[in-house]
Amino acid sequence: ESISRKMSLRRFAYYALPVLDCFFAYFALYPIVTSKIADLSSAISGYAVIIGAILSIAVGLGLSLISRMGVASMEENDSADPMRTLKKLAICGSVVSLPLMYIIGEVAFNGGEQWTYSGCFAFVSLIIQLLIVSGYKRQIDALAYFREKDKNESVKHIKEADENAIRREVQALRDKIQSIIASFDQEYASFTDKFRSLAAARDEHIEKYGKDAKYYLNQMVIYIGDLVCFRREAIPLYYEANGTVSTIPFVDFPYVSGGRNLFYNTDFVYLDYMMQRSQTGIPLSETLRIVEEQRQKGLNPPAVESAAQGHPETTFESPSTDNNPDDDQEDGGIW
Repeated sequence: ESISRKMSLRRFAYYALPVLDCFFAYFALYPIVTSKIADLSSAISGYAVIIGAILSIAVGLGLSLISRMGVASMEENDSADPMRTLKKLAICGSVVSLPLMYIIGEVAFNGGEQWTYSGCFAFVSLIIQLLIVSGYKRQIDALAYFREKDKNESVKHIKEADENAIRREVQALRDKIQSIIASFDQEYASFTDKFRSLAAARDEHIEKYGKDAKYYLNQMVIYIGDLVCFRREAIPLYYEANGTVSTIPFVDFPYVSGGRNLFYNTDFVYLDYMMQRSQTGIPLSETLRIVEEQRQKGLNPPAVESAAQGHPETTFESPSTDNNPDDDQEDGGIW
């Protein structure tokens, strides 16, 4: 704020000093103009005031412009310039020109009777000229300062507008995210309810008829349903004749073969992310990591423990004793 106030005064001086110079130029030129006009013709003597005003503006602005041009032509390191002395003389001449007019007017037209008046005005005019010359470069800096400030304000407004637009866009994205999560929660609740109902109906069918029912579900649907609803094989996966888990059809998941390669499938990544965002309490990646650790340690997976507790139908494939990961991908082992 201190710098801004100082720059404001300098900018005001840049515009106000030439105006004051014109004002004092009028009083210096008026006696000369009226005397000369009266000598030339009495017909135009009534226009002396108007002519004096026009001449004062021209002389005041002209002298201010000459002074500023002289200062602008001076360089700080041009001491070797042979014209430097002449430039200084020209500046000094422009500075004292207007005060000299007061002295000339007083001596030539007033007979030396109003020195108090003329001397004071000449002194004030000299001060104005000195301020114009000495403060020119700082006044130019003040103008540049406010131009830069206005530019920064413009950039600030543009930045604020962009930030507001980004903020609105972010809010729109957040609303869209919440809408997607809410929709996912509904679909997830519907899926789990239907899968649990299907598992219950399968148990009733086995109890009533003594054999498993036919249900047409994708391996991935059974796998995810067992994992998120029961964390055991409530509905068994499809197995080959040799007892291995059937390979997931390539038409549905071209990059998935068994449970382990789920990590390379973007659908699993999206599902895991959505379940974490929707706070279902079932982190798929963490669950699979625990199951994989159990397999590597040779422990029974949760499904095997559940089978040992009286659920013979919920028996996953026994973990292989061969630690070759390639064999695990070839036979489609789910763990």
